[in-house]
Amino acid sequence: MDSNLKEAHPDVSGISILGDQTAILCLHGFTATPQTYSEFAIRAHAQTSHTILAPLLPGHGGVAEDLDSVTAQEWLLFTQKTLQEVTSTYKKIHLVGFSMGATLALLTYPMFANQISSLHLLAPALDVKTTFERYALHLMKVIPSKILKKIIRHKKGKVTDHLSYDHYSYYAARQSFELFEKAKKNIPDISAPTLIQYADKDPVIDPSFVLQIAPHFTNVDSRIIKIHSDLHIMLNSNQKDEIMKNMIEWIQKHK
Repeated sequence: MDSNLKEAHPDVSGISILGDQTAILCLHGFTATPQTYSEFAIRAHAQTSHTILAPLLPGHGGVAEDLDSVTAQEWLLFTQKTLQEVTSTYKKIHLVGFSMGATLALLTYPMFANQISSLHLLAPALDVKTTFERYALHLMKVIPSKILKKIIRHKKGKVTDHLSYDHYSYYAARQSFELFEKAKKNIPDISAPTLIQYADKDPVIDPSFVLQIAPHFTNVDSRIIKIHSDLHIMLNSNQKDEIMKNMIEWIQKHK
């Protein structure tokens, strides 16, 4: 069993840097924590004076087995509730999502479209990388949850300075895949100026699906930027300075 991630870094439990009445809401990915955004939060606040918020998704930030007690629907409802609270408190919202956090941003965007000043998606997860993984995840739909919770997948390698679970059950994987499938089938029309950044050699998600989002842009100012990288955790890659600069400039442009 993992040591409890909440003991590893204060930002694991959430980030809240208070500023002006514009909020940048950041959603982290599957198995990760708000610590994904630690460096970005400091930079963004220093350069914009905006409030930076990054909540901890249910089942995350503790031990990997905590994921076995939550569902995809709970992540979705949590995100909706968080956006309701943030939009009722702040005048303007910039919504940022990484990986599964970007999936959640896409799924909840239609409910808050009129209140979101800009949307930023980092490595949006609409599908897994390989055909084998895709078939395996489809097979999981018919396997009882109690069995899937006993089948454990250990991650390969470790990204420096990024806190996440080093393993997870296939039950938890099935929950994330449910969100990917739902988002892929229901990509909304996006009127907010949207910036997508993705790694062309992402080892976790299938980057080709990123291009399926573009036809749903209704704002001519939206952009997709391909980053030459083989790292999924983009904010910890060698290109992180470029990526964060793009994010902050996008937010400043659409304030």
